Amino acid sequence: MTTALYDMIVASYLQTLTAVAGYLEKAAAFCAGQGLDTSEIADS
Repeated sequence: MTTALYDMIVASYLQTLTAVAGYLEKAAAFCAGQGLDTSEIADS
């Protein structure tokens, strides 16, 4: 039985994307708490 490349990689990518989403949520909460504009930080 062969394993598709998709099956090997997707779980890892999903885990990474979930972690990155968490970091972005924490960063947005920090910016809101400090009164910073997230678009200014993203553009720099």
